[in-house]
Amino acid sequence: FFTAGCSERPLDDEYENPTRPEYYVIIQKGMDWLEGQQRSDGAFVGNDRAPVDGISQALAGLALTENYLITGKRKKAAQRALDYAVRVHQAGYGGRRSGFGRTARSSTPDLLTTCLFTLHLRSGNLGKLQVDEAAFQEIRDFVESMHDEEAHGFRLARGLKPTVRSTLAGCVTGICLGDLTRSPVPNPRDARLRAYIP
Repeated sequence: FFTAGCSERPLDDEYENPTRPEYYVIIQKGMDWLEGQQRSDGAFVGNDRAPVDGISQALAGLALTENYLITGKRKKAAQRALDYAVRVHQAGYGGRRSGFGRTARSSTPDLLTTCLFTLHLRSGNLGKLQVDEAAFQEIRDFVESMHDEEAHGFRLARGLKPTVRSTLAGCVTGICLGDLTRSPVPNPRDARLRAYIP
């Protein structure tokens, strides 16, 4: 779904065609189930009806926003997930925001969870859903704070050393943020993040 969203492909009637691929029908059944797992405040819950962790919340929200991009359906559910992400999962709720944590209102944001939420918010932005622009700047600031100049990489969280996985998460997040500006003159911050991609 995310590839189709990034291409800014216009919505069309292709998916209403009765000859559509069988996998589309299966995906929509899965989306029906997923929407049934969402509370009215935008949180997704597990079988125990407790909210899922940040990674699952970000992936579920991304699935809804991408589904909306492609089909034009489930707009309200997609918007609820976006609102919940920024309101509850972005660390520092009630004060200065930062990256995203694995638990609601986490005081320990990490780069992998932030990467997945960034993909979710970016997808919503592409779909012209309401996304608080300040959230993107706070993500950018968090990603930059995870950059380790000496090691030429990104840390997963404060106090940790850069790894290949955390550096990839930093690169993907940075590229996603850079695409958001669509500026003909690259932002120096984004150029530095892109330096890790061959």
